[in-house]
Amino acid sequence: MIFRQPLALLLGVLLCVPAMATSVEGLYGTEVPVSDRSIAATDRGVVEALAVVLVKLTGNSATATDARARPLLARARSFATVIGQAQTGNAVDGYRLRVDFDPAALAAALRERGFILWAKERPRLQLGLASMDATGQPLPLDAAVVTAIDQQAASRGLPLTHRPAPRPPATPDTGAWLDALLGLGSDPIPSGAAPQLAGVLRATPEGQWTGDWRVVVDGQTTAWVASDASPEALVRAALDRATDRVAAHYADPAIFGGALASFTLRVQGLRNAADYGQMLRLLRDMDAVQRLEVAQVSGDQIQLTVTARGGLPALAQSLLLNPQLSPLPNQPAIYQWVTP
Repeated sequence: MIFRQPLALLLGVLLCVPAMATSVEGLYGTEVPVSDRSIAATDRGVVEALAVVLVKLTGNSATATDARARPLLARARSFATVIGQAQTGNAVDGYRLRVDFDPAALAAALRERGFILWAKERPRLQLGLASMDATGQPLPLDAAVVTAIDQQAASRGLPLTHRPAPRPPATPDTGAWLDALLGLGSDPIPSGAAPQLAGVLRATPEGQWTGDWRVVVDGQTTAWVASDASPEALVRAALDRATDRVAAHYADPAIFGGALASFTLRVQGLRNAADYGQMLRLLRDMDAVQRLEVAQVSGDQIQLTVTARGGLPALAQSLLLNPQLSPLPNQPAIYQWVTP
């Protein structure tokens, strides 16, 4: 169910953090568990590793089972550049395999099959979690639960920030807890705020766990309830669902599915050579940008010819996550450089 965030009583003080990009490294590699060090186990591990990377690159948990991905998984080894035993594994705790894949070859193969790649510039998910027993009394979060959600976020390539726990609400029902975890006051969470995930884990008398969740992306809230015998499984599934929502917004196929296109971009407010250099590095490092040329420099302004996958709309969407470049009202091809 999707709905506008309702008004709520002030249950905690939490500023809405603006959505800012974190450049995520290691998107084309991962570690996976393997049963032993045999060739057969390694081959299976390479396929499993590619499945993890495909999900990480597209931001869609269904990618690994998509029919279009099957030919890629069938030749997983052909994309691998590094295959080796990870130092984190051992005979006692279990072996782990480290696999890295060729970024250019794998990205081209995915695009060839119609997949949209989620850029490395990704927003940081703000996470609030609470746990309670069957009577509604707060419980400390188990370390295994925190580890599980951190590991799942890493496997999905999603930066994560744990919020400090709020004070227990006056009315300790699940809805009040979720409001407190989201830091809701008298106004809804605005568009442009960092994506947020709030969850309340509740033990049941039958020995199960129930999770009530809300994820807020660009002012839109999705809520759901799930149950499992394992709280670790609950948080991993919730993080997956939240990541799918975040990626669907920030890697919109309607915007990022376009072909390469060139356009003119103007940036103003550059004070000195350091500003010019920093701005050019920022743009050149963006995943969407394929080519960047300086056309003209005049005073505090620079005019650029940019070639980007998806054209100006894709670059503009990516720049929404960067506070140093702000678009001028009603002038999508002109940006103001904001000194950090």
